[in-house]
Amino acid sequence: MREGASKRLVIDTDIMRAVSETDSARGTDPRPKCCRDLLLAVFRICHAVVVTPEIAQEWDRNQSRFGATWRVSMSRRKGKTYRVQVVDDAALSARIERFAPSDKALEAVKKDMLLISAALVADGIIVSLDETARQAFNAIAPHVGELRGVTWVNPELDAQTVPWLEGGAEPKLMPRLGDEGRRSLQK
Repeated sequence: MREGASKRLVIDTDIMRAVSETDSARGTDPRPKCCRDLLLAVFRICHAVVVTPEIAQEWDRNQSRFGATWRVSMSRRKGKTYRVQVVDDAALSARIERFAPSDKALEAVKKDMLLISAALVADGIIVSLDETARQAFNAIAPHVGELRGVTWVNPELDAQTVPWLEGGAEPKLMPRLGDEGRRSLQK
């Protein structure tokens, strides 16, 4: 990876909860393995994780033992944790909620607005397994311009996530909210 290409990634609690050293070592379920591979890649590569007080609280309540160990390791390495205080943007939240296509989407949007807020003050990259939230924000993005700059990556569905991280995590190479089709990593 080229010098100065590190990105600040917002990692959803579902990644921290899904990863389990024992499950991924046994290889019985691909989800823990892909999440573990992702977290290890973020640790190994020069990318940082975005931590807001709200995200930290969610992680505290829901992370696996492996996720907790990873967090400690990240915080001990200089530049691997990007702590930020996000100011609630009530006007943006109201616009986003107004365009939610269903009650289920509205619920997902409200739950994961903290990810969007953190991504908007960092490098605009969210890593999450939550397809309900991604689809909801994706449907809203054509109406709310701020969302179109957010790249949302699901390591379980986007098989090229780790190579993408290794290559510098260029947002234009992965799906952004509002994209009609999903782009794949270009070689």
